[in-house]
Amino acid sequence: VILHRDLLILTFDGADLQYLAALNKHTGATVWQSKREVDWKDLDAAGQPINEGDFRKGFTTPLVISHNGGQQLISPASSTIFAYDPDTGKELWRITNQAHTPSVSPVFADGLVLVATGVRKPEMLAIRPEGRGDITDTHVAWRITGKDVPHTPSPAVLDGLMYMVSDHGALTCVEIATGGVIWREKLGGSQIASPVHDGQRVYFFGASGKTIVIRAGRKYEQLADSRLDAGFMASPSVFADSFILRTKTHLYRIADKPE
Repeated sequence: VILHRDLLILTFDGADLQYLAALNKHTGATVWQSKREVDWKDLDAAGQPINEGDFRKGFTTPLVISHNGGQQLISPASSTIFAYDPDTGKELWRITNQAHTPSVSPVFADGLVLVATGVRKPEMLAIRPEGRGDITDTHVAWRITGKDVPHTPSPAVLDGLMYMVSDHGALTCVEIATGGVIWREKLGGSQIASPVHDGQRVYFFGASGKTIVIRAGRKYEQLADSRLDAGFMASPSVFADSFILRTKTHLYRIADKPE
């Protein structure tokens, strides 16, 4: 769910129905509704049937970007990444893929939309968003494939670099302009929460409760390693100069100088 101007935009990528709807935030009236127009292929790469309901599910939070004087609603679904006009729900472009059940939220940086496709055949795609229609073969600037592509944590971007951590704790620093891998390190443990940065440092909150802080840049430099009593499933929130952290058992506010 996101707010865009006077619209509350909701995503329904369930087992039976897949569509987006925009409601007037003042009245609750439906302003537009867009069905996911997907040619579902309910077979895996080996030609074996896939559970149809699971194959069609999606869990991403959409993102509104500004590009070339207009706005686009980036909304990944199973097997297809969509862009819509956020004011009308009209489809602008799409990119198809061979993954399903996406959870990672899209990110927009340096003119590229960065999207992780999901499970089965995970890819991180960098998309040039100026196309229209099916742009699968024309507007993918680069792609990263394999087990280090996240299924759950969204990447953090800063100063031309993307910090992508996989669910099993592999951290990859990628140059956004080219897709080149700058470095790769193992954080250890599971990573479900999305990382955040403060402009100089990047923070990672592990499922075991371990927090790792690194210096942002083209060289890996770990600055801190701490732990809370229970692990993180939820991504952190930032409030003024504080982190709001929810572990499996507690809610914390972490600040440099507590009041």
